[in-house]
Amino acid sequence: MKRPLSVFAAVAVVFQAMVCPATGPVQDLSKLFEETGPSVVTIHVYNKKGNKLGQGSGFFVDKRGIVATGWHVVSAAEVVRLASSDGKEIGVSMIVSADKTWDVALLKADSTSFAPLRMAESGRAKVGMAVAAIGSPLGLDQTLSTGVISGLREKEGHKDLLQVTCAISRGSSGGPVMTTDGKVLGIAQSTSVRGQNINFAVPVRIVRQLLKSMDEKKPERKLSAFTPKVKKAIEGAKALRQKLEKEVSSKDVALIDKTIGEAVSLGAPVYNSGGRAGHLACYRIYEGAAYKMIVKLGGRAGPAKAALEKALKKADDAAGATEKAWIMRRCFDSLLGKRTQGGQR
Repeated sequence: MKRPLSVFAAVAVVFQAMVCPATGPVQDLSKLFEETGPSVVTIHVYNKKGNKLGQGSGFFVDKRGIVATGWHVVSAAEVVRLASSDGKEIGVSMIVSADKTWDVALLKADSTSFAPLRMAESGRAKVGMAVAAIGSPLGLDQTLSTGVISGLREKEGHKDLLQVTCAISRGSSGGPVMTTDGKVLGIAQSTSVRGQNINFAVPVRIVRQLLKSMDEKKPERKLSAFTPKVKKAIEGAKALRQKLEKEVSSKDVALIDKTIGEAVSLGAPVYNSGGRAGHLACYRIYEGAAYKMIVKLGGRAGPAKAALEKALKKADDAAGATEKAWIMRRCFDSLLGKRTQGGQR
């Protein structure tokens, strides 16, 4: 039950994620979005038990079903699932190749029906050039933003690390940074937390190099699929959320989401402080939130109340504080439509 290392952990002054804001004159990029958006995917990273470790963005770069993303997005992955713009879920069989120095990875998707994005010619990136990015900041998939190249920085003897103007939101790491005519210049990678609009994208030449040298017979890492039991649990969580949104008013759904969010933001740090006392305190916070929802919902939101009451009874019967806290957390995450994450974060 120890909290695992997040794939989005901050390192010194840099943490992984990026999405560009609008700067300068507003351009109509609707055609760009229509043409390139379907090739951009949200990447969900799990361990074998179905605990979610993180998420990021990626994009198809080869007709063989090869997806480019950031190495840090998938470095801890045992299972990877892609979500396309039309809502389809796509499996990933392996991390085919990776350049850990430049933070780039290529994934082999279980689909070859997506058109690869075009890559810009070497040397095309210029300071002042307008760029567009598509990614999933904070899980908001298919988000299009714009900015400019504000600098070209040196790394590993090459002066082509893109510095771009960008607003920062987790989840966009690994997404494409493109010219306004839809050619990929780089992969969204990182931002400095000491300054504003100081953000970086890895040059697309690294993707070209990995594509030339990759060997599916000798992958960086083979990935697993969910066991039937785990898959059933994940599908069950999604089904409960769908039922909630179908049968419960949007006002009550918002109440549930807000109450759970507040409880987890308080309870998770207490749980992570360690020890039985921390776990028990976390459980009490979750227990209080559950009763609060039951009272506020009154006779409404039957599916939510039933799930909460069942979890409270099960937690009451459990022997240890750790299990009590997890029972409630699993219930909360199911109401949100997701599988419990690897830690109480």
